Amino acid sequence: MTNRCRGCGAEVIWIRTTANRRKMPIDAEPVWVLPVSGGDTFLRKDGSIVFGRKIGDAWDDDPDANVIEAHESHFATCPVGGQFRNRAPRTRAPGYR
Repeated sequence: MTNRCRGCGAEVIWIRTTANRRKMPIDAEPVWVLPVSGGDTFLRKDGSIVFGRKIGDAWDDDPDANVIEAHESHFATCPVGGQFRNRAPRTRAPGYR
């Protein structure tokens, strides 16, 4: 199920990451990723992380290329994403246990 970003209106999908089990918005449109160490971070719909380089149809020249379908974090692509970052951490009311 897709939702819309409150900042830019783009379609996003919320997934639970396997690394820390937190929900994260990803762009609904998948991209092709060539896995390389030290590359950018992408996520798969199952919540796993892929490090690599986003490629277009350039891999058509190399049919043996190990490309993976993944999604970009919407935090990385949202033009107004900065307004959702650096929020103060949630705190509990005094005396709450």
